[in-house]
Amino acid sequence: VYQMNAFPGLSSYYHNPAFRIVDSLYKRLNLYRKIPDIDLLVFNTNDFAEYFMPFYDGPFEVIPHGLEPDELNESTGHSENCESTSDRILFVGQLRRYKRLPYLIRAVKQLRDTGRNVSLDIVGDGPARAEAEAALAPLGARVTYYGALDAAGVAAALAQADLFVWPAINEAFGMALLEAQASGLPVVAGASGGVGDIVVPGTTGLLAPPGDADAFAAAVRRLILDPAVRAAMGLAAAQKVRREHDLPVAAARLAGLIETLGRKRAA
Repeated sequence: VYQMNAFPGLSSYYHNPAFRIVDSLYKRLNLYRKIPDIDLLVFNTNDFAEYFMPFYDGPFEVIPHGLEPDELNESTGHSENCESTSDRILFVGQLRRYKRLPYLIRAVKQLRDTGRNVSLDIVGDGPARAEAEAALAPLGARVTYYGALDAAGVAAALAQADLFVWPAINEAFGMALLEAQASGLPVVAGASGGVGDIVVPGTTGLLAPPGDADAFAAAVRRLILDPAVRAAMGLAAAQKVRREHDLPVAAARLAGLIETLGRKRAA
């Protein structure tokens, strides 16, 4: 739409490791300059918008990522079974170093010590797979690696899980978090980047300070040991995604903004 209205487009690798290196250098050398006058900046997270505020004082909008209607099922959350002692913790994503999967060792070991039969399912692949497997080896048969799955496979994994975990740091957004919540799963994640735009602490999941493995393990333990809270958060998560992350609604809102600007230019 923006190309049809003769607007340039800007894409950024915010939170990408290479971006952070360049960003640090620019700040150290004071190379950043104010963004020149433009009609409108659109961001997909409040975190991203706040980052740009020192360089920009013009109009802006925040339009979050969304899911297609067929991904926004009418989930009522995952069932609450207080008697069950079998719990499945799920991670879905590319296996990269910044995903900090070793944080999960502490959580699973603590739950094992309480007598819970906890398993960890890893869906995805990536350059750090061998490293992740070595780090999680102490958990033995409690960890299952499924590799990369298609959409149907991911949906099946989400349906079988009790809790979704995302131990990454410097996460710009995390579409996997949206998909997990849409399926009715509460989320435990690191509080960095745009994650706070998706997960509402205490309502749809729990957030741990970035890099704090103990806090992350405590959050996982709390939700696994409290099925009632977990079920309530899962229901709230599904409702939030349907309410705030509908992709056609987001696309229509963006198209409307661009078309309005186009009419102003033509006037």
